[in-house]
Amino acid sequence: EWARLRADAGDLAAADEALQRAVELDPRAQLPRLRQALLAVRRGDLAAARATLTGLVERNPAYLPGWRNLVVVQARGGDLAAATATLASALERFPEDAMLWTQQAILLRQQGRREEALAAAQHAAALAPGDPATALREALLLAELGRSAEAAAAAQRGLALAPPAAIRAELEKLSR
Repeated sequence: EWARLRADAGDLAAADEALQRAVELDPRAQLPRLRQALLAVRRGDLAAARATLTGLVERNPAYLPGWRNLVVVQARGGDLAAATATLASALERFPEDAMLWTQQAILLRQQGRREEALAAAQHAAALAPGDPATALREALLLAELGRSAEAAAAAQRGLALAPPAAIRAELEKLSR
């Protein structure tokens, strides 16, 4: 908790030290390592974040947050091939995770594979029918594919879920 407080206060060095102590106290602990990776991202050190997350998922393949964040760090670093491969491994382990399917939709869209991205987004929406963000992702992809009526219907479904303001604004645009 001390590490989180220090990071929130902008003292990244003290946060890093606290996380390192936590790892030394319990080398099997996952959360301190995850936070170390997130702190590295905040510092702009994607290579350190990637190395920490890779080690984390290698040591504990059942740790879903490690997989999710590794995919994001790889994609943010521009390595879409590694992110795609990591995501494939994660989806084998966690096929019912809507967030991973959303990440799949995002990666496929970035690669210009919009029809496949839509299928992944629709699968995510089916896994998490109460999540307005999945409805937004589906509506956006439908709109990009020129399927306006379907995009509006997906947006309406998302609006019915009482989304947060930022998501609501996007859904309202697409629902017309």
